Amino acid sequence: MSKVPADLKYTKSHEWVASDVYAPLAGEVTGGNGRLGGEPQVVNSDPYGEGWLMRLKPAAGALSGAALLTAAEYQRVLEAEGG
Repeated sequence: MSKVPADLKYTKSHEWVASDVYAPLAGEVTGGNGRLGGEPQVVNSDPYGEGWLMRLKPAAGALSGAALLTAAEYQRVLEAEGG
């Protein structure tokens, strides 16, 4: 199971709010999904479509040697870890 970040924050309604967004590689955030400010539930209902979080320009060399997983591969990792 994943370790909960020490700086994780919670709202009064007990929904968690992360202070940081962790990305699988280094880079520069070049845009964000403004729709999520009014409709945060879209992250859960359409995570691979309209629920995207940010656009990231990878840092020079960030993709060399990076072992990024597909959604199906990542799901298998989670299941293997009991998640």
